[in-house]
Amino acid sequence: MLSVSRRDDQPASSAAIKTIVCPVNFTGIAREALDYAAHLADAFHADLAVLHVVEQRDELHASADEARFRGWIDAAIQNRCTYREIVLRGGAAERVLDFAEDANADLIVIGAQHKLFRDEAVIGTTTERLVRFARLPVLSIPRPVSSAVNAPEEAAALVAG
Repeated sequence: MLSVSRRDDQPASSAAIKTIVCPVNFTGIAREALDYAAHLADAFHADLAVLHVVEQRDELHASADEARFRGWIDAAIQNRCTYREIVLRGGAAERVLDFAEDANADLIVIGAQHKLFRDEAVIGTTTERLVRFARLPVLSIPRPVSSAVNAPEEAAALVAG
């Protein structure tokens, strides 16, 4: 799903995609979104920033998350396009939006895990906030709520947020 927000004080921009931001959180859907982002970066000859936001306050867990991120990106992605790895700390949606603005990004690509909320499927909080507040297009790569969780770390990431 592509969401585009245009404020009245923003001039219409060209369709050029020069910088793509792809936030990841170690889930299968984040890996799928990164694959999409890498294909787009290759097709548009764009820069790709793979972003991980560490939200934990515990320094030991934060350091482990940073180390895990360094080895998480699939070798196929590494061979498809050039990218840079960025690790930030704080609230995920806010830090992604701040980084995208600072980097003059043209597109955010994010995996959207659907969750159940009172028997309704809704997208996760971070994705919802990015779609709602981004001043640039957000491409959400959805995974239906009925899809099975593929790994224990996915279950932990979904519970965390």
